Amino acid sequence: MQPVVGEMFRRALGRKDDAVPTVDEVLDWMMDQNYATIRNHQRALLSSKLERGQVFENSPRVREALAIWDEAVREASEIVRECREILLQESAKTPKAIEDTTDGTSDTAGKPEE
Repeated sequence: MQPVVGEMFRRALGRKDDAVPTVDEVLDWMMDQNYATIRNHQRALLSSKLERGQVFENSPRVREALAIWDEAVREASEIVRECREILLQESAKTPKAIEDTTDGTSDTAGKPEE
């Protein structure tokens, strides 16, 4: 009988075989889930700041709306910078053959078939 935790993560990781995922696989999956949750909360926070600025936009507090939006732009810019750094780090890990196939080319492009 498989442990319940192993069964849950096996399905979450999309495994069709009966192998229980390794601790590293489960940890990676959990970290990915937490990262996604953090980004979703950041997006919700920025969205609420934009909406708050819209409330002040059509009132005498227009300058306050602009200050809120400026803050949201700074926060969003920082998030974009972090995401770009992560993308560069991940793309550095990717083997060249995989990179070639993702941009529409491949290692066999232009070579005659054998």
